[in-house]
Amino acid sequence: MRIIRNFFRFIGDSVSSMIKNPLMTIASMLIVTFCLFVFGVFIVLTMNANYMGQKMEEQCQIEINISKRIEDPQEIEDIKMQIEKKNDQITDIVYKTGKERFDRFKSKLSADKLSRFEGVPDTIIDSSFTVTLKDISQAKSLVKYFEKIKGVTSVSTELSLMEKIHNLTDLIKKISMWLVLLFAFISIFIISNTIKLTLHNRRKEINIMKYVGATDAYIRGPFVIEGMIVGLISAVIAYFGTAYGYMTLVGFMGSFGIANSVISLEPFAHLRWILVGAYLILGMGLGSVGSFVSIRRYLDV
Repeated sequence: MRIIRNFFRFIGDSVSSMIKNPLMTIASMLIVTFCLFVFGVFIVLTMNANYMGQKMEEQCQIEINISKRIEDPQEIEDIKMQIEKKNDQITDIVYKTGKERFDRFKSKLSADKLSRFEGVPDTIIDSSFTVTLKDISQAKSLVKYFEKIKGVTSVSTELSLMEKIHNLTDLIKKISMWLVLLFAFISIFIISNTIKLTLHNRRKEINIMKYVGATDAYIRGPFVIEGMIVGLISAVIAYFGTAYGYMTLVGFMGSFGIANSVISLEPFAHLRWILVGAYLILGMGLGSVGSFVSIRRYLDV
């Protein structure tokens, strides 16, 4: 019970102290909010870079052409079963007859060009299986496997493009991770120095409390709670600021038709809890720990 009473007393003292020192409180909140907001922007950029890289990978497919001599449905099913043995590395298999592929090709032609294909038999193009990969780094080994399947005449894919996309997404992930870590340390430095400045301006208040016999825990408690409250309020402001900015950007891209299957932003619902967790941990955590550590020098009277 005593711990609970002390906790609520610390909250009361913290709120009272914040009201008595409005300028420093507002200054601290603004600086912490700014740091959290910029840190959140880095998180959002990192996650969207990874999201777009993943979307690019999902567009990479392998086309497995089968012999025109194979017309028996059972033989086609046997080839499909051989492909499905790699289900752990692929996400989708689509079968198209040669006629379907030829019709699709002709549907993209102008009337002038289409006339050149009059009389051309529908069987000119091989039937095929189109396979979508889970991980494009497995493309080479999959191509070799599919080429060995009986009845397969050729396997076509943009291997060089796939490798470039894989290397690009890998680079984006590494750079993004280092940028987030770098700005996390910058934010920690700025926030901790802001707390030190706040405590320096209130050093006389701390000294007086120390001289009248207050214990270190009694003095430190309200300052730690105050740091947590400042961090919490800043985290809430930064979160709603980030959410508003993000949704505005999504709306802008949609209204101007910029978004497509690859160049699109990750739904905010996927980012929400990551941002909430990051803001609360960085804001409240640094606010409380920073206050706890920074006040030590003023307790030595």
